[in-house]
Amino acid sequence: MTTKYNRISNKGTYHCELCNKLTRDTGHGEADINGGYCKKCLYECYMENAAADYGIDSEQYASAKADYEACA
Repeated sequence: MTTKYNRISNKGTYHCELCNKLTRDTGHGEADINGGYCKKCLYECYMENAAADYGIDSEQYASAKADYEACA
């Protein structure tokens, strides 16, 4: 992951590994996963994982889908 530092706020930014969107490190751990994902791509991964593990009718999938849709 290539991190750039903003000269004004000194917050790190990086390009999402999946969609290449320039995003900033929020401190919630998404920057540390596979080179860094933006929040929307991270929630999409959670949604796909919940569907595979629990099925699309599960509470876990519904929660992950709601988080994903809130990012859109």
